[in-house]
Amino acid sequence: MKRFLSLGIGAIYLLIPILPISVFFLADIGQPVSFFHSLAIMAAICAYCWFIFQFVSSARLKLLHRIIGTERLYRFHRLLPLAILCVVFIHSSLIEKFLPKEDSVMAFFGSSAISLYIGLAVFSVIFLGVDYFERWSLFRRLRELVTGMLPLGYERKLFIHNIAIVAAAIMLIHVLLL
Repeated sequence: MKRFLSLGIGAIYLLIPILPISVFFLADIGQPVSFFHSLAIMAAICAYCWFIFQFVSSARLKLLHRIIGTERLYRFHRLLPLAILCVVFIHSSLIEKFLPKEDSVMAFFGSSAISLYIGLAVFSVIFLGVDYFERWSLFRRLRELVTGMLPLGYERKLFIHNIAIVAAAIMLIHVLLL
């Protein structure tokens, strides 16, 4: 039963962007230039919704922990940024390839948000115990080297990790500039 509920929540998670995508296209907000522009917008909406959902999954909601389980929820929280980054790269690649090049304020905020997000993701992988990479000796050595240079306690590491809220605010500005 617990596995069925977990799959249901996973399906809901995948479907979350459908409502904002529908609203965007039905409300006629900034008509897309082409099919590829539409794909870029859909990718951006998916990435933004999932990015914001990261805050929900890390909020330690008792209901989610009961339904999914703490370990599965943390695993989901650790793997999700990889999917988000892939979708963001699809978004930025489509925008770069199929839309006119312009150095806009919107592009600045988008680039700033994703740069901060990538930096935080790398920091989190190195410092916050992502076990998937532990079996690689090169990663272990890199982690030991960086940890030796930056002896941070867990509270400071968590504080730096939580700067993701700043990335979310910058990303919100990027979105609102549309």
